[in-house]
Amino acid sequence: MSGPANGVYRVACSAAVLRQLREWGEAMPTAEARAAYVSALRTINRHLMTDPTTWGDPWFRLGHLV
Repeated sequence: MSGPANGVYRVACSAAVLRQLREWGEAMPTAEARAAYVSALRTINRHLMTDPTTWGDPWFRLGHLV
């Protein structure tokens, strides 16, 4: 399977998903927890943009969706 020409995939999220992620971030009890949450989301997004077919749960690759 080949990826996009520039090697970066586009990650699309609905407004509802983005709203929920924001609400969860705002609900973090401390600034440190919020920073860790944001860092984790950035890591997830980076992996989904650059290597979605090999990163993540090895049991459920869902390669047919790429």
